[in-house]
Amino acid sequence: MKNVAILGLGIMALTVSACSSLQTNATPDQTAQNTQTTCFAERATQLIGQNDMSEAKIKQLTQASIVRKVAPNQGVTMDYRIERVTVTVDPATKKITQATCG
Repeated sequence: MKNVAILGLGIMALTVSACSSLQTNATPDQTAQNTQTTCFAERATQLIGQNDMSEAKIKQLTQASIVRKVAPNQGVTMDYRIERVTVTVDPATKKITQATCG
């Protein structure tokens, strides 16, 4: 009976330890950065002056995984996203007037 109790405690200890999370030295932000595509700022600035580019083309050129097209002076969130490029497009001319990562 004593052996059954010890065996039961051992199984319970293994079950509880399997539920614990693995700790790493990386912060959640660092982990997110490693799994997301980073936008290249120097490539984003090369978009300025281009006419009506598709989101697919912008993604290809900047390596951003998110494209946010906005009009001049349009309000946007200020959260920093390394995988996003924000492209300001003049509605009259369809030209890109500004492009920034973040």
